[in-house]
Amino acid sequence: MLLLVLVIFGCLTTQGNFEVMTGGEFTCREFFHKQTEPEGLVPDKAARICQTYKNRVHFATMYDRENRIPIYSAYKYETGGKRPEGIWLLEPQLANQTGDKNMMEEPKPENVTAKLKESQAVSEDYESIYFCDRGHLSPSVHHKDEDSKEATFTLTNVVPQFTALNNGKWGIYESEKMKTFVNENRCAKTYVIVGVTRGDKIENRINKPSHLWTAACCVDQNERPMKFFVESISLEDLQKKLKEAFNEDVHLFADKCGATFK
Repeated sequence: MLLLVLVIFGCLTTQGNFEVMTGGEFTCREFFHKQTEPEGLVPDKAARICQTYKNRVHFATMYDRENRIPIYSAYKYETGGKRPEGIWLLEPQLANQTGDKNMMEEPKPENVTAKLKESQAVSEDYESIYFCDRGHLSPSVHHKDEDSKEATFTLTNVVPQFTALNNGKWGIYESEKMKTFVNENRCAKTYVIVGVTRGDKIENRINKPSHLWTAACCVDQNERPMKFFVESISLEDLQKKLKEAFNEDVHLFADKCGATFK
């Protein structure tokens, strides 16, 4: 069974542990259906990040080094507990591949090194973006325990997101629609991918995405997809739109999560 959503958004502007892989595949494939990462969504300057916090991997992120935003984050849906206060985190291995694997708390602006700032987005980048939040791709509300929720506050997991959307329909999707989808279909596991298509760069630093999308694959105890279901847009149409954006054939789930294409 599938849940699929595609939205368009924009903004006005004035701009624990983890592991970064430079190879051709994720080492934390447990967050993908049948341990198969999406095809066709790899940027030219990609970094595959196994987002690990306090010695445990919580989700996976395909990061675009050039545009300093995540292209997508993949995770297994769970829910429970309250949203944490959230201390913003940075990924030191993006600046130094041999550096400490621990996610680091973001330093004060005057203490952020040039190499660290060059390697990824920092909070300062969001100060010149009007009507936008730092929108999570893997949201804290879709994680069960406190450590997992806190891990979502790495800046490699957020993009500029229109505040009205974040507090409106997208917020409803995160807090209500996904929960209803999982409960009604009695999913044993739900593999979720949330991603963006790139838009314009802000002050030659971070990219402001033109679209935000999500896809979820519901499986039973034996990892078999449940019956096919579509919300808002079909898997086939979503993959076609992503193909137009990335100029590559896009396949989000192994075996299309049981979907039948025309």
